Amino acid sequence: MFKQLSQIERLYIETSLNQAMTIHEIAEVLKRPVTTISREIKRNRVEKKYQFDKNQCDHRTDCRKRHACGNHECSRRCNVCNLCNKACAAFVRIPCKTRDRSPHCCNACTKKSRCFLDKYFYLSSPAQDTARDRLSASRAVIQITDLELEKLNQTVSRRIKKGQPIYHILASSELPVSESTVYRYISSGILNARNIDLPRKVGMRIRTGRKRPSGIIPGYRINRTYDDYLAFMEKNPDIEVAQMDLVEGSGHKNLLTFTFVHSRLLLAFLIPDKTQASVISAINELEKTIGQRLFRKAFKVVLTDNGTEFQNHRLIEFTSGSVKRCRLFYCDPYASWQKGACEKNHTNIRLFLPKGSDFDALNQGKVDRMLCNINSVIRKSTKEDAPFNQLSATLTGIVRKLGLVRIHPENVTLRSSVLK
Repeated sequence: MFKQLSQIERLYIETSLNQAMTIHEIAEVLKRPVTTISREIKRNRVEKKYQFDKNQCDHRTDCRKRHACGNHECSRRCNVCNLCNKACAAFVRIPCKTRDRSPHCCNACTKKSRCFLDKYFYLSSPAQDTARDRLSASRAVIQITDLELEKLNQTVSRRIKKGQPIYHILASSELPVSESTVYRYISSGILNARNIDLPRKVGMRIRTGRKRPSGIIPGYRINRTYDDYLAFMEKNPDIEVAQMDLVEGSGHKNLLTFTFVHSRLLLAFLIPDKTQASVISAINELEKTIGQRLFRKAFKVVLTDNGTEFQNHRLIEFTSGSVKRCRLFYCDPYASWQKGACEKNHTNIRLFLPKGSDFDALNQGKVDRMLCNINSVIRKSTKEDAPFNQLSATLTGIVRKLGLVRIHPENVTLRSSVLK
């Protein structure tokens, strides 16, 4: 993904040019294309005019022209006049191998102190200011035609009303703008959609501090901590990981969720209450539905939080016949970021079921319709595709057995109307 050069990178370019490094060497260190460095120097260098001899024409030593500027009262020859640079049709700037070729500046030139030509110097601070002003100016105006803007407005505004994320809309349509540009147009009131239509933009709340956890490890977490998980995954990097969590409703029912890290596939199952018995019963029923072979392939590693409903690790890891079916690990207390894929999927669930919603009127069929829409959203985290298109053979078999299907990108709806 393209990123603007930072001030630190520009400082490195200036320092390297002062040390006579080539553009190729600078580009290799910064891991940038050579054309990017060359364009940066030429666009943001500072010009320093030669103050004593302002005529920069290559023909000035042999030139005998007069009145090139049209002033016939002037008695001087044009080769001693600074107006020659602009007025004479035969003007040719004196070439310079350092200034006019790579590196396009005079930073490391050994002759700059006695050179009588106009010079260019690359300086990081002015270059940063120039680049920032140019970027600001380019964003101050709409860079697309009226026809393109009308199409953008119709497409984006209509699909935002369905709850589709901006990234999903752009990835599934041919619109000539970036994600940040769409957000800027919405904030500026250029589009019919408004910030109030973007759940994530208006739903942020102020974070409050939490009590620091003690260093004591409870018995159920021994050999199952997040550090143990990282050590296990370092030895087994190709194993599929399922992040398990609970989405709570205001009534009795809750949702038990599983997010598979590689594909971001989300599975969710209604459970009657928030107890260990309900969680274990749902896991047993899932294993029965998809079969032991698929379950053990997909759920080799399960990462979850420290909720009381997940603390009976033995009944989760082993079947009723004492056969091991998965390996369970726990995140650190108050560290939900350690299972970030799961938490991200929960934000999508909350678009259908906001906090405080009662799940008691739901059935598994409605939950499955919700899952079909969520798993059809195109995301950056899934190689700019939908989770349904990133499934392994094992997860494809599970999706087929559960009856989940992909929704066309145009028809994806992230709104509670899907559950009615």
